[in-house]
Amino acid sequence: MLVSIIIPCFNVEDYIAAAIESVLNQNYTKIEIILVDNNSTDSTLKILKEYKILYPKIITLKSEYKQGAPAARNKGLATAKGEWIQFLDADDILAPQKIEHQLSVARKSTDLIVGAWEHKWLDGSIYTTNINNLTNPLLLIFKGNGSFGNTCSNLWRARAIRQIGSWNENLKSSQETELLFRLIINGAKFKITNLIHTTINIRPFGQISQTDSLKCKERFIKVRIWMIKEIKEKKPALYSENSHLFKNEIYRHIRILTNKNFEMGLSFYNQLTDKNRFIPDGNYPDNQLWNEWIVRLIGFYNTEKLIQLYRKIFY
Repeated sequence: MLVSIIIPCFNVEDYIAAAIESVLNQNYTKIEIILVDNNSTDSTLKILKEYKILYPKIITLKSEYKQGAPAARNKGLATAKGEWIQFLDADDILAPQKIEHQLSVARKSTDLIVGAWEHKWLDGSIYTTNINNLTNPLLLIFKGNGSFGNTCSNLWRARAIRQIGSWNENLKSSQETELLFRLIINGAKFKITNLIHTTINIRPFGQISQTDSLKCKERFIKVRIWMIKEIKEKKPALYSENSHLFKNEIYRHIRILTNKNFEMGLSFYNQLTDKNRFIPDGNYPDNQLWNEWIVRLIGFYNTEKLIQLYRKIFY
């Protein structure tokens, strides 16, 4: 069966050759490669054209003028002829056996292969992410941080992505989380493999979906408040059993946002609790017991105001 490999590219002249070569070196050879330039201003497009000339039978070159990874991936998806889709960011690398192994795991009913992966930092250090196959996938997706795979480490059934409307081009971050959530909440079937065949390289600038930390945290919380509403409506038993996790997980991110923008953080806190007083669990990971007891005594608003005053005096 044909696998379509979609690579969105934005100012990746120093990385794109390695990414393409990792695709050309796949053990599984029934592939097409769709390169999508996303308004590059360096020599990226020149390099893409050179690869198109070298491999005209398997490489298609497209341009997408709407900025952002979702739009570039959707452009590639609209062109793709494969039954399966391998998304690859242009600065990342696939091991030669990646696609071959993941296809061997798939069954006729499988919509998604969830794969483990590694982060490679600028200093050469490696951080690996494995998938917990004993936890409900919606809980893993909600937590984020690669808990349910990565855009590039996963292998996606083309039909399943198209059925849910493909990538959300309005999102500047949390795009992968939102897509995975829509797949699973709508019944997509998946398989998990914890063999690491994908390397995600961290680089200081030029990513196709960069954003500032305040906006990123705001979108992170908005997406998860939406996810809670969807789970509450479509999976009420799951929501009832895990409401403690959902609220405490969002709460710790709201506290981070409140430190950057007090009014925005307070607004999200009110949405989280439907304007009822929410008491955090000080024993929940990354919450603090002292914070729980102060919120119990004087409420969230006064607690955060007190913390801000403390920082002004002592920092």
